[in-house]
Amino acid sequence: MQTLFAMPTAQRPFQSVSRPASGSASRVVSRSASALGARSSAAASSRIGSPGRVAGLTLWSWLVLLGLGALLLGTGVRCLPVLLEYQAVNKAAHRAARAETVAEARAEFDRIALVEGVRSVQGTDLAIEPGAGGLRVRFAYQREIPLVGSAYLAFKLSGDAP
Repeated sequence: MQTLFAMPTAQRPFQSVSRPASGSASRVVSRSASALGARSSAAASSRIGSPGRVAGLTLWSWLVLLGLGALLLGTGVRCLPVLLEYQAVNKAAHRAARAETVAEARAEFDRIALVEGVRSVQGTDLAIEPGAGGLRVRFAYQREIPLVGSAYLAFKLSGDAP
């Protein structure tokens, strides 16, 4: 008989399947392989739950999760321009605070807002007060983003520059 693989007998977990040297088509099955089948069926029957069911998400669960993800992503994409505009308004207010007079501060804010594309706040909407270290520029405004039908997402934004 020829063996299919040659491992030392101490390391072999099962007896090897061997071919008869005579060339007959009969197959020799080892005793350990049949014992393995008995052990695996016993392990399968001791599992909790139904043996044929696979754990995981169903198609409907995936569709619901994808729908919620798309809703959140769509809302986030609509909120991004509002947050970018707030950064531009804040930058313009800080630059306007460097001016020496209130009129110069309003003109500086309007010039920067025009370049940055700010449409929600104008120089006349600013509260400008002279302070000890220069002008203090404050702003507050509200933006609404339409979501679905009559539902809106409202942002109340404010800030100040020393």
